Amino acid sequence: MTRLSSFVHLHVHSEYSLRESTLRIPDLVAGAAAFGMPAVAITDTSALYGAVAFYQAARKAGIKPLLGVQLRVAGLAAAETGVSATNRRKTVLSPALDVAVLLAEDFGGYQNLVRLVTLAHGRREIYVTMAELALHREGVIALVGGGESHILNAFANGRREVAEQWLTAWQ
Repeated sequence: MTRLSSFVHLHVHSEYSLRESTLRIPDLVAGAAAFGMPAVAITDTSALYGAVAFYQAARKAGIKPLLGVQLRVAGLAAAETGVSATNRRKTVLSPALDVAVLLAEDFGGYQNLVRLVTLAHGRREIYVTMAELALHREGVIALVGGGESHILNAFANGRREVAEQWLTAWQ
């Protein structure tokens, strides 16, 4: 097989992302090992259920396990996202949510991911706020701007100012 020793997947959903993937952890680890990858991440949506099994399987295969999660994050107020005054109430009741992949840099980062996922599941709609993310940011790396993000969508629709506001909020 082709060696991809310098390539590392940083955003992989496993069987624990119930609506998005059927990839089993042993298959993920075996595939990464077969391609000679030094590391691979698991970033299930709003969940860390597979973290321990993934960590153990990857370590056993000699691959560095990168633990993460994909979470929705409540960001900017309605006025900042360009919502008209008539639709403002709907947006305030249903916060503007962005999507981020959050990776643990170390064990402290993993503990913060656990805290964030717990906070997210404490709501009717699963998300964390920017304030909660700021409180639990130590050891956490955020990847933003992907296919579902407000940043990318704003840029794609010629709304540069909105994209810049989201980027500033993430900083």
